[in-house]
Order: sequence, then C-alpha cells, then structure tokens
Amino acid sequence: MVSISCITYNHEPYIRDAIEGFLMQKTTFPVEILIHDDASTDKTADIVKEYEKRYPLLLKSIYQTENQYSQGIKPAKFNRNRAKGKYYAICEGDDYWTDPLKLQKQVDFLEKNQDYGFVYTDYQIINQNGDIIKNYPLLSSMRNNYAHGSVFFQLLSKGNFIPTLTVLFKRNIYENIYEKHNVIPETKKKHIVDYWVWHHFAIHTKFGFLPEVTAHYRKHPGGATSKTNIKRHKEKSGQIFYDILCYFDKHRSEKKLSSGEKAVVFRKSLTVLRNRHISAKQRLKIFQLALKYFSAKGFFSLISKKLS
Repeated sequence: MVSISCITYNHEPYIRDAIEGFLMQKTTFPVEILIHDDASTDKTADIVKEYEKRYPLLLKSIYQTENQYSQGIKPAKFNRNRAKGKYYAICEGDDYWTDPLKLQKQVDFLEKNQDYGFVYTDYQIINQNGDIIKNYPLLSSMRNNYAHGSVFFQLLSKGNFIPTLTVLFKRNIYENIYEKHNVIPETKKKHIVDYWVWHHFAIHTKFGFLPEVTAHYRKHPGGATSKTNIKRHKEKSGQIFYDILCYFDKHRSEKKLSSGEKAVVFRKSLTVLRNRHISAKQRLKIFQLALKYFSAKGFFSLISKKLS
C-alpha cells in the first residue's frame, strides 16, 4: 500500500532514528522501505545492511559505489523507479518519524477523500543532537500558513510551507508528472526539487493537512537547509519558477482565474524576470506570461509595496 523512500548519505549518527521511525509504524496494510545509500564514506551503509539482514522482506536497499548526486543524478529516481505502493512517503536519512500512526492516518484520509492526492502534517525541528529548537519559528506557530484543498496559488505566493518528511501522496500522480510530462530535471543544475514537485502536484490534485506533529526535522551543517545549500537554492530559483510557471500555463484547468489568482501568477512572473539566472529566451517567455496574466490588483500591490 505504501512505499517509503529514504535517501541517505553520510548519515551515520542519524540513520538508525530514521529506520526505527519506519519500523514502528502500526498499519493495517503492508509497506515497503526503500533505502538508497549514495556511496556514503562513513558507516551509514553498514548500519542499513544490519537492519536489512534483520528485516529482509521489508527493507530493500541500494548501495552505490560512486556518488550519484555529484554526477548530476538525483538519487530519488532510484527509489521512485522501483516503488510498488499505491502511496509514496518520503523521509531522508537525517530526519525521522515520531508518530507510529503517521502512515495509517494519512492513508485513511486519502482513502476517504478520493479527490485528494496528497496529505502532509505538522512537524518539529531539532538540532543535530536531537534537542528541540525552542525558539525556532515552527510551522505549528504559523497555522495560517498551512493550506488545505487547492493550494497551488498559496504555494506560489507564500513559499514552501510543506515539510517533505511528513508527506504522503498517490504514486500514480507522481509518475504522471515525471514520466508523461517529463518536466522534473535529474541534473544538479536545479535545487529545491521537492518544492517544485509540490507545485506540479497542486495543479493536478487537492492537498490535505493534518494538524499533528508526526516527525522531527534535523538541522545540521550538512543538511538541506544549511547556509551553503540555501544560497545555492536562491541562485537557482529563477530556473525553478520558470519551469513552474510554464508548466502551470500548459496544464492548468480551463476554469477562469480570479483576480487574486491572476495577481499571484503576475507577481511571480515579474520576480522571475528579475532573476539573472534565466536565459534571454526564457526571459521572453516569462514576459509573455506576465502580459497574459496581467492583473491590476497585482500591479497596484507591487506599486504600493515599493512606495511603502
């Protein structure tokens, strides 16, 4: 019923927590745990092999001999291509789940709400020692940032409020995005790929939010939110949003957009136009989209922001 995808690299101090979080799940359905070790240089692979020997029918692991990410290949593809579950869950090797009913609650929600294809939850942030970061602005203290239902325009305007380690979604939609439309790059030129995928999901299905903490996200120097990676993400945001806007324009439903929705697309188009990491051809395309989705509301909100 559920394929759990875990990508790990040099997570020796953390990988046990991740695997134990998978193993403690109490479900009325079978799951598979797909682990991809990207040629770790520490003892991460040894720890995974230890668990694989104990749970040979549950854990299915790949051990790379050469690091794939450094060659421009996104390691997630190896788990995506071998998954068998109706639903797909993600948790990288330095994070872990804390709620033993996480998967059961999420599957129950999606089974009962067939027009929803994606569900996520709240989470807690910890440091590399496992201590909760108390003064961090957790999502749980910003409830109004959460979105439920049709969330594309909220994602485009508010930023990424969906924690990857908490998501569960329909695998057939995931495959449709990757295989039929072939829009997700596998090269290392683009980053914040999860955020990119969420936008594409949001064009095709509704999102559910369960206001419960089910996982811990670990902040540490080598993590995705380290200063080095955040800088890299910002540099590539122009390419990310160029692709999102073009995909939206091609695949959005035919329903008439509200003035507020047009304003969001218009403002984001102008933001992309200002990014120096897009080509002249891409800049022309985005300029055309800005004209297509021109919104007086969006224009005057920008002017007001500048004046203030």
